[in-house]
Amino acid sequence: MVIIASSASPSGSFHLREPGSVSKVSGSSVSSVRLLLLVFVWGVALLLVPTPTTAKPFDISEFFAQMITHVADKSFADGELDLLDHFCSYNIRPYFHKWRLYYRSQVWCPGWSPIIGTADRHTNSVHAKMAATRSFVHQAVDRGLVRKEEAVNWL
Repeated sequence: MVIIASSASPSGSFHLREPGSVSKVSGSSVSSVRLLLLVFVWGVALLLVPTPTTAKPFDISEFFAQMITHVADKSFADGELDLLDHFCSYNIRPYFHKWRLYYRSQVWCPGWSPIIGTADRHTNSVHAKMAATRSFVHQAVDRGLVRKEEAVNWL
């Protein structure tokens, strides 16, 4: 004997019948099964269909924060250099004047001389460092710490 489920009732029980026997199935239960099947198929289809990803909104404040950090990291410089066989230090600092970016630099050699070479109002940080180095060497030649022939490469 084979038992076949013919319909489902709202209480969760099944009306069973044997093959060959005829049972009446109401039209409302067939339509509710079809509706349930349709909802199930749509639910599975919605899970399987790829959904478009939402784009990350452009945040202007994050952009400016990254740019300012990058410029600040590249603009401020502290370092050391070998100047006329002496250990020397330098620093470069940016500043704004009349809405333009300029660089100010200093070069000094601790343990050799109290001279501080300075440069101001340069639009390029490398030029500011070179000008401060020339300023230091000029002062060192003027004070007699170095002969002009020795310093010719730095002037």
